[in-house]
Amino acid sequence: MTNHAAIDIGTNSVHLLVAEVGQDGEFTVLTTDKETVRLGDGPGDIRLLSEDAISRGVAALRRFKAIADSFDATIYAVATSAVRESDNGHVFVERAAQAGVTVDVISGPEEARLIHLGVLQALPVFDQQLLMVDIGGGSTEFLIGKSGRSLGARSLRIGHLRLTNRFFPGGVITAESVAACRVYTRSFIVPVVNALKRLGHQTAIGSSGTAEALGDMIRLRSHGESVGAGLDTVITDEGLDALIDELVQWPTPEERADEVAGLADKRADVIVGGAILLDEIFRAFEIHRMITSPFALREGVLLDRTLGIETGSLRLSDLRRDSLMRMVEDFEEDQPHVLHATELALDLFDQLSDLHGLAPADRELLEAAGLLHNVGLFVSHAAHHQHSEYIIRNSDRLTG
Repeated sequence: MTNHAAIDIGTNSVHLLVAEVGQDGEFTVLTTDKETVRLGDGPGDIRLLSEDAISRGVAALRRFKAIADSFDATIYAVATSAVRESDNGHVFVERAAQAGVTVDVISGPEEARLIHLGVLQALPVFDQQLLMVDIGGGSTEFLIGKSGRSLGARSLRIGHLRLTNRFFPGGVITAESVAACRVYTRSFIVPVVNALKRLGHQTAIGSSGTAEALGDMIRLRSHGESVGAGLDTVITDEGLDALIDELVQWPTPEERADEVAGLADKRADVIVGGAILLDEIFRAFEIHRMITSPFALREGVLLDRTLGIETGSLRLSDLRRDSLMRMVEDFEEDQPHVLHATELALDLFDQLSDLHGLAPADRELLEAAGLLHNVGLFVSHAAHHQHSEYIIRNSDRLTG
């Protein structure tokens, strides 16, 4: 296995993922990092990257390069909406090269393809017709896919930072600006709905920071806890509507950060724009339930660049199970018992399928629970179930 690093240069944030990657696609996360640089910050649309924004972005790349170099990792850096659409994006690319990082500016459709690749590593949706939605700071990517293949994709030049700059300068909102943002967003979404909705979908998936943040806040309200690192959660239409009602009660980002449980300070100014955008997507595509993916662009870049595969040429959902089996091998002392108990549980699931009516995704969760339920014994027999929960929630070794 060799070490590789993926850097995702977005409109709002720059993300780093360093991982040890095997020839069969398995990877072990070595470290991750994120820096909010706001490349697309400024009044109006993203026409020019400011000198301050470029400097912040390049400084983040220098720091991330040093981290990647400490792991002797090959770096793959991609830039999305802000760099590809600004008139001076080439200046950022040149400055990044001077800092020792070669940046590949990717198109909207290529961004959607790579996000799709990342999502398929994390969620057992390979055989389902899915609608993937990735809300970024400057653009939103849509893709309908099945069995690893894209059936249709669209990229819209609208994102949470763009909406904030246009309607909520400084993150300050009013009833009038919220209404205007909804009308504007709705008109932007129409072409995508006309192109993709007719294809249909079984499962809706949201990826990247906006969907993860909203899903985490919704879960906090419904379950009394936030999501563990690397775990997916669910956004419902009712939960999203209730959260938006709460968010718009507070006019300033400072008030929202103080009063809205689970909202990070750095996202308080842009969360309303992102929430409205996702809500209008829910309405337009008649989505009632959306799964959030912990993996997105940088994981897709890592897999694509290291293996050089086309989406669909590898049954990516198997990578998720492979990571389970590696953890069993490393943590379980009585592997025959664990495998036998899991097999019995799955047999019962299959034999009772007419009664419980659960989905294949539920079967996969049952298998994972069976395989990992005793990993806490590696720490201590006392309260081993709590140790198991901690290991599962916090391990970087599980793919999705």
